[in-house]
Amino acid sequence: MTVQDSNEPLTGVVVDEGQGPSNESVYVCRVAIAAIRLPEETSPMFVGAEARTLSAEVEKKLREALSADTRVSEVYPAQDAFDVDNARTRTLYEFDPEAENLLDSLGSFQGLTLNSTILFRVRIPEKNQPKYRSMDDVPADEYLVAWNGLALAVQWDQSSPRATGSGGHVVLEILESVGESAGYPVVVLVCSPGCLHRFVHADFVTFELLEDPPDHFHVAGETPVGSTVVTPYSREADDQRNLLRTFSRVASPLLNFAEAKASSDVIHYLADSAKRDSAAMLSNSYEWAARRRLPDVRGWISDLWAMRGSRRETRQLIAGIWLALAVIDSHLGPFQRIHAHFLEVLQSRGLAEVQDFLDAGEESISSMNLTGVRASLQETSSRLEGRLLVAATFAGAVAAMGGAAIAALLT
Repeated sequence: MTVQDSNEPLTGVVVDEGQGPSNESVYVCRVAIAAIRLPEETSPMFVGAEARTLSAEVEKKLREALSADTRVSEVYPAQDAFDVDNARTRTLYEFDPEAENLLDSLGSFQGLTLNSTILFRVRIPEKNQPKYRSMDDVPADEYLVAWNGLALAVQWDQSSPRATGSGGHVVLEILESVGESAGYPVVVLVCSPGCLHRFVHADFVTFELLEDPPDHFHVAGETPVGSTVVTPYSREADDQRNLLRTFSRVASPLLNFAEAKASSDVIHYLADSAKRDSAAMLSNSYEWAARRRLPDVRGWISDLWAMRGSRRETRQLIAGIWLALAVIDSHLGPFQRIHAHFLEVLQSRGLAEVQDFLDAGEESISSMNLTGVRASLQETSSRLEGRLLVAATFAGAVAAMGGAAIAALLT
């Protein structure tokens, strides 16, 4: 996902000539992945009675928490509730690079897609809303929100198609606060660590009348946080109908993207970890190879003291790299299938042009090369095993000699 330099002055939404007048009212909609984090003991659930029951319980508590939040003016009845079971969990991941070992650094949790969409309205004065990178450009004091537990859409009304950076960010804060109150924390999944925008870097804009409307979601001009995407339909008089029209097109791709991105993030994280640990492992091997030797007794002892524990560390690094490579291999196949399905869904919903803003990292995974890591791992493992075999053989010989000497003394 690419973003225009946010320090540049705000400009109007740039649309192709004939896309619509610059002074008409528009709806702007931003989408994000806001996942309900289920308790750690929750097991994965596919669609079924168990997931449906859990969805009903979680939705009830979230609705109560939303209704209790003074910033939420209205919570509407359940939207598009399904007669068949539709709720399910999805495995999502979190990373702790500061953890001492690989197993502790890679965590997972179950996110929940609800059986219906929660539709609610937020009203809060512009002056009380957070500003994106200190931009004084909050566009509205009212937002209409659609959320199914994972896919989120935030829509507001503007009197002109002027691009902003700060629109909708207050909704993310509200969801996080409401999730804590309900006992189900909400985790906003961002495009990359440190991203302050947290929405997908594409604003979906619906104009009142288009002289030449596109037959698909069309990427137009740049904004302070990404690009404008012109919707392939005109603005509805009813803002709820307009939002649900957009949400019905983008929700399914967002769900597929969340799964693809989760698997991709694991692969990238473990690949980076394997490369970093491989460098540390080779550094240890180099230090052992470069150590001073007898008859330089003082240097030999000094180097051995300095490298104390390095072989144990090397063994742990080797085990960690093998584990990382095994987990990467286990994710590659599923990722490719999920990503292929994600691209099909984008195409079928007329969202092919939005693919650049929903980058799951497929290109970097396809070009990923861990040959050097595997080669250094195998070489170091072989050398370490050889040393251990020599040491074990020597120890066995010494023990045998000692046993023979004791036997000779006793006879």
